[in-house]
Amino acid sequence: MKSAIFKIMSAAGSNFSAVNYNERKVKEGTAGLVHFENFGNLQDKKEITKEEFKMYLKEYSARNTKIKNPVFHATCSCRGQELNHEQLKQIALEIMDNLEYKENPVLIYEHHDTSNNHIHIVTSRVGEDGKKIKDKGEGKRANQFLNAILTREPH
Repeated sequence: MKSAIFKIMSAAGSNFSAVNYNERKVKEGTAGLVHFENFGNLQDKKEITKEEFKMYLKEYSARNTKIKNPVFHATCSCRGQELNHEQLKQIALEIMDNLEYKENPVLIYEHHDTSNNHIHIVTSRVGEDGKKIKDKGEGKRANQFLNAILTREPH
């Protein structure tokens, strides 16, 4: 059976520096933006700057000012190249749907800076309805979904 890990970083402030981190890796040539969705009018643009992504995420998150740390940043990785970046992206999108982030703006970056294939996922913890997405036991639930996905056939 293939193995993978889905790791959620600690919730971070409202600056969305996770976008800066990933875009810096893109500039260095060790990462690439492979997926983004639910970015409203930005969705149809040919080129989107990191500032535009960050501004959209900040404005999206500002619908609930009670949430002090709205940044959701996670990684999904496998051992070596057991899974390719496209497979990791599809797994991550399914996990995010199950964690109730389906309608949120989301960025997914593939990284090539380690010997293990991995991706980074960035979104907001504010849901489409303006309420905080339930994060109690989120890491444990994410890995339960991951294990269910990995034990399904085919990969």
